[in-house]
Amino acid sequence: MIPVHITEKGKCIASGNQAIKLYNLGRYGTPMKGGALRLSSFEVLHLLELGKIALTPPLDTAECAEKFTIKDPDFMGYYLVYKDLRFKGYVVGVSASHFFRLYERGQKKENFQATLYVHPLKEGQNIPIKELKELLQESQQSQKSLVIALVDAGGDVSYMKIDSFDISENPTQLRLEYRNPLGKR
Repeated sequence: MIPVHITEKGKCIASGNQAIKLYNLGRYGTPMKGGALRLSSFEVLHLLELGKIALTPPLDTAECAEKFTIKDPDFMGYYLVYKDLRFKGYVVGVSASHFFRLYERGQKKENFQATLYVHPLKEGQNIPIKELKELLQESQQSQKSLVIALVDAGGDVSYMKIDSFDISENPTQLRLEYRNPLGKR
């Protein structure tokens, strides 16, 4: 197992000879000087569930999930989307913004451009029209497609691609066209 240290500031660092192999094989994390690998909280929980890493201080998956959820109440909703995308074979770039960057299977993040921005949204959670418009504009400016990942109460994830939206005369109604942007994998 690859040792991963969670710092007091919450940064997750993988070290040892296997850390870079983890990046090369699974496109997890961001390589650092000296052979270490900086991991996101989503990557840490996913790799812990897969039994690929050991945490310092020692935490099991439930304790790890709780630690990250305390820091970010939306963590588990986002994590379910991250896990689903990885399960479908995508390389997932974790953004500091409101979305994940999606790369095709086997692509190196540093050599290719992401094709989609995926924004997680929990069932029953509202997204202000202004925020949706900003997400769509940001994705279009970056020449990416915007996908909303809907996480239902059971933890299942559905995806909806947003190319544009039209606000009718009644601003309480929003018309969106549904298409499964990820296809079947």
